[in-house]
Amino acid sequence: MERLLSLLRPGWRYLAPPLAVWLVVMLGAVGGAFWVRGDSRDELGHRYELRVGIAAKFVSTYVEDLITRERAQATQFLADPNVDQETFTRAVAAFGYPAAVLLDGRGHLMQVIPPSPTLLGQDLTTRYDHLRDALRTNRPAVSAVVPSAASGEPVVAFAVPYETERGRRVFSGAVEVRSSPLGTYLTHAIALDRARIYLVDAAGTIVGSNQGIGAVTKLHEREPNLSGELARAADGTFAGPDREWHYYSRAVAGTPWRLVSTVPTDVLYQPVAGATRGGVAAVTGIGLVGLVAALAAAAGVRERARLRDSEARFRGIFENSLVGMMIGEPGWGRLTRVNQALCDMLGRAEGDLLGTDWQELTHPDDRERCRDLVLDVLERRRRGFVTEKRYVHADGHDVPVLVHCTLIRDERERPVHFTTQVVDISERRRLEQERERGRAALAEHARDLEAANRELRTAQQRTADLVAMLSHDVRQPLGVINGYCGLLLEAWEHADEAEKLRDLNRIKGAGATMMQLVEEILTLSELDNADVRPRQAPIRVDAAVAQALAGLYTERRPPVPVDADGGLAVFADARHLQRILVNLLSNARKYGGDEVAVCARRGGDRIAIAVCDRGEGVPPEFVPHLFERYARAERGVAPTRSGTGLGLYIAHRLTTANGGTLHFEPNEPNGSRFVLTLVAAEVPVRRAKYLSATSG
Repeated sequence: MERLLSLLRPGWRYLAPPLAVWLVVMLGAVGGAFWVRGDSRDELGHRYELRVGIAAKFVSTYVEDLITRERAQATQFLADPNVDQETFTRAVAAFGYPAAVLLDGRGHLMQVIPPSPTLLGQDLTTRYDHLRDALRTNRPAVSAVVPSAASGEPVVAFAVPYETERGRRVFSGAVEVRSSPLGTYLTHAIALDRARIYLVDAAGTIVGSNQGIGAVTKLHEREPNLSGELARAADGTFAGPDREWHYYSRAVAGTPWRLVSTVPTDVLYQPVAGATRGGVAAVTGIGLVGLVAALAAAAGVRERARLRDSEARFRGIFENSLVGMMIGEPGWGRLTRVNQALCDMLGRAEGDLLGTDWQELTHPDDRERCRDLVLDVLERRRRGFVTEKRYVHADGHDVPVLVHCTLIRDERERPVHFTTQVVDISERRRLEQERERGRAALAEHARDLEAANRELRTAQQRTADLVAMLSHDVRQPLGVINGYCGLLLEAWEHADEAEKLRDLNRIKGAGATMMQLVEEILTLSELDNADVRPRQAPIRVDAAVAQALAGLYTERRPPVPVDADGGLAVFADARHLQRILVNLLSNARKYGGDEVAVCARRGGDRIAIAVCDRGEGVPPEFVPHLFERYARAERGVAPTRSGTGLGLYIAHRLTTANGGTLHFEPNEPNGSRFVLTLVAAEVPVRRAKYLSATSG
């Protein structure tokens, strides 16, 4: 036993320091890899939670905007002592509600959509909590999933109280979220593979989802495991049938709803998984290479010490070493001794190697560099060298190796022979390649994160632009409405009918401006969500232009000449065409004055509709930016006119969605000319060579 320990003791003396260094380096690398993995997972979880919060805030803002529009619509059109069915139907149609009710101050039903005469006069506050709360508290109320009063279909409703000369009333519109813009938003709110989004009420009924749920469903029926976890915590993880899921939930302010989103844990952390595998491979490669290098260094030092002690011991070590070893003549001489490890490494017999010039075994591309190193050693510029090179295997493939070469000199310092240790680093090269692939995967992940950050910054910038625009353009018509309402209330008894009518027309004009702003914002939301699906049908050009003119102006203006053949028709979405025409006509009136004209001509299978004015025209430097979002000219008449900079942008986008084109050209001798081109449609219509439209 003592003899065995005496043999091992010198080996451990050389091996312990490199192993200790290797162990310290490996512990640091492993600890760093685990830290990076944990930090990346936390960042991905935070980003997912942020997306859920943004989605909940959007739903809350959507509901708040809908309630504000309901109150404005009800105050303007549903405040008369008697509200007939036609007036109520028009008011409801502005929102696209499939169901709506109007209650008086006692909660009795005044009007209902769909029409149901048998319900009129009934007290609905006993059946619907949100109607009762809105009537009693004079605050808007949002319902859970309830059956429609007229049809019984499951809906959610938005009840808005408002004051009239006959007392308080409640206007409540209802929607089926799945078919509304809110349902479309939920479908695209969180762009993660297999992510599930649910909007649930206080009773656990699913209000809306991105899963295409049709019938009324409880969350605990659809997602029992998720429902159970939600009862314990607002966010966390739960086990599904075949995988683990991560979930977040956020209350939707101003509603009895909660937004819940869940995604498979492996999908959420998938970007980290690839990087983790690459990191493990890299750490393993570094560890193996470091261990081999430590062992090789220790073996080299130990062998050189033993060579000085005994030639016999040297022979045994040389022959049995696992590291390839060879001895060669000085200069460009031949190999005089090789061990079995080197023979195995190169796939050659010992007899084939002895007497062979080492340059014949070296890859042609590495020979010149190695000759320079050997020359440096012979000329005493270095004692030896360590380098990586390639040998040629007997079957022709390259063998990457790490070469430790030393020149042995005699007592007179004359070169005796080169001793060379050769380590096969094929495995290290393979691990390095895997590490490079891991780095490439990390770089790709970083690029993906940067792209997501750019998208988030774009969304934030759009939100900031929208808030800035609303703070300016909504304040002005609201100021007009509030100001003239105050004047009317103060001078009602003393003002004559003409003055009252004039002030009311101004209030009506400001309201129309706000309605147009709301329509532009809603259309912009559809465009941003890529939710524009034209329902195209043949539409008569003269009728469409007349309709746009009739609903555009609130004060009597000079007539707008319309030169359109009654037989002309286009193939487009009626709502989109009205939006386009209204935007072009209002733009022409705003910047071109009262001299506005419309003409339509057919050219082949296309109809060109031109809206012309006699204003100052568009500054040449602004023409390339006419159809950009929020774009407005900085000189000329444009800075003196209010506007959002969205009209022409929306018109251009809707035109493109309907397969048409919209372009600008100067009007002669002055003014602007916007030409809308759409696909022609063939329908039997009466002829109308020249029309004129006024408003008032």
